[in-house]
Amino acid sequence: MQDLLAESATALFADHATPARVRAAIEKGLDRALWNLQQESGFDKALLDESQGGSGVALRDAQSVLVACGRYAVPVPLGEVMLARAFASAAHATLPDGVGTAAPGRVEDDRIVATAVPWGRSVDWVMAVTPAKAYVFEAGSAESSAHAGLIGAAECDMRWRLSEATLTFAPAEGTDWRLAGAALRTAQIAGALEAVLELTIGYASERKQFSRTLAKFQAIQQQIAVLAEDALAARMAASIACESEIALPRGTRTGAAKAVASEAAARACAISHAVHGAMGITEAYDLQLFTGRLLSWRMQYGSESYWNERVGAELVRANGRATWDFVRAST
Repeated sequence: MQDLLAESATALFADHATPARVRAAIEKGLDRALWNLQQESGFDKALLDESQGGSGVALRDAQSVLVACGRYAVPVPLGEVMLARAFASAAHATLPDGVGTAAPGRVEDDRIVATAVPWGRSVDWVMAVTPAKAYVFEAGSAESSAHAGLIGAAECDMRWRLSEATLTFAPAEGTDWRLAGAALRTAQIAGALEAVLELTIGYASERKQFSRTLAKFQAIQQQIAVLAEDALAARMAASIACESEIALPRGTRTGAAKAVASEAAARACAISHAVHGAMGITEAYDLQLFTGRLLSWRMQYGSESYWNERVGAELVRANGRATWDFVRAST
């Protein structure tokens, strides 16, 4: 099943998520034509049971679609909607049709605020998730402002009155939207790093300095080797983050995987831009389409420092020992 989904997603995105269309979406809003095409393939409901119009796919099989979303910088919130529908379904709630997205939220008096909402101004609905409840709003009713983040998914900050929610539900026991988001971002990072590695190798193999291609210099070879290691580590992390026989991730291994992917993303961006030099940040060159997203995704749903601290605390607590005793026993 995973191979079939990977082939289908790759074929669709290679043809319809070209760099030109990604750039157009950043300027004008998400690519609705691409959304309609993926909907015909059933990707957005793949994690739902067949009784709900889905395919009943487990997260470990659907990870290939999430990786492909990162590999092609797909200009639609497909991963967000796939996991949002699964998250709502676990709580016996049904999200609206149309184009949606999801983001963490927080309650402020009688309002809810969601930050860095992917494609927030272009979608039909938004699911904002707090630790206690999830709220669904019509996107057009929000007070919104552009999010001051890096280039990527036309993110914005959005505010609604709680009374404007069209659907409210409590998350199912054992589900955690931060974990779901971490699994998504880990898979997307893995895909984007594959694209960055390919671009960097291609550039180094063609660009010449002192009558030699950059790839012939030992220092460049060493840097690209580190970049390749990070790309592989992120892909392994994606497999760990999404290793679940149900539609949502389970356990702290997802957080540990996100920490690995976030660390790899930061290092890989630095290496790829160092190899490319000024070319890497030019508007017409594709590298910045991926590195901008990588640096955003690295921080979203928990950076490496957040997850290292959280996973470490949970391990110590589960072990039932004082921190120093746990460290000594583990070395």
